[in-house]
Amino acid sequence: MSLFMSNLPLRGGLKPTATQTPPVSALSIPEMDRGNWFFALGTQALKEGLWAIARGCFRTCIHNYGDCMAVRYNLALCELATGQPRQALDHLARAEALQPDDADVLARLIEIAAIELQWAGLHWFVPENARDNELSLEPLGERHLPALHWQLRDPTIARRANLAPMADRAAVNQWYNTLQTETQQRYHYAIMHQSLGFCGLIGGNLDDELAWLYIWLGSDCQQQGLGPRALNLARTQLQQAGVEQILTATWPDNEPSHKALARGGFSRLNAQGYAGPDPVQLWHSPLQESAHWSHSNAMLQEQIDRLGAGFEVRPGKNR
Repeated sequence: MSLFMSNLPLRGGLKPTATQTPPVSALSIPEMDRGNWFFALGTQALKEGLWAIARGCFRTCIHNYGDCMAVRYNLALCELATGQPRQALDHLARAEALQPDDADVLARLIEIAAIELQWAGLHWFVPENARDNELSLEPLGERHLPALHWQLRDPTIARRANLAPMADRAAVNQWYNTLQTETQQRYHYAIMHQSLGFCGLIGGNLDDELAWLYIWLGSDCQQQGLGPRALNLARTQLQQAGVEQILTATWPDNEPSHKALARGGFSRLNAQGYAGPDPVQLWHSPLQESAHWSHSNAMLQEQIDRLGAGFEVRPGKNR
């Protein structure tokens, strides 16, 4: 299943054959054909969302067999799909220099310009502080939806993130379109990995100095320590947006999320939360020294209501 984020045109690719052929290695291919072999392998890896393989094949093409527009263009697609827009821009600039006025290259340059223009208008996103060595956050866009649908294929993920079930691509599109029409201030960060691509989502509501947060990681990206890293990046982004306190909730049996929140700067509150009749654990992360939790249940309920989170607070210790 491809995790490619959209139906962007590729340059090159493997042609399907009528019969199966034995696998070959680069060493058994004549020197004059190896460049084409690496290019074809990289293109197929790009289609399948095998980003590290694709990147390695295309870089081998450039290093060993010479630079060309098609290789640079496909490398740019790989970088776009893994949260590296600046690197993508560098490859596209080189592709444009190698073959000026190519329609696909120009289209991608315009796309990146539009993305950066959109980002510039979001007060809750600062690109320069949205990445670590291999993980990054970027505002959720329509181009992420195919990968989001694939990583959300386990129905328990939506439940644990308190999202409506999204069983098919149409439901994902409807959810995304609804986000664009809601009046309450929201933020949504796509979690991107330079080898895994789209990993999951951090999002929620904003109300002045308060933020509500949810996080989920996809079926292919769990148990790799990505959650705490993504949370720390999100906390930095929200702090720069003026947020002083973040609230969230988890199901009592969601131990992986509990560990990720604890490692990502959150602590449990004593108040007991409920989603309808079901108990939930409430968590808090201060982003300012003065924001450590000392509020009453009534104050907590008022803040949850302000954020539109939909949970009820009752006295007692979290279960």
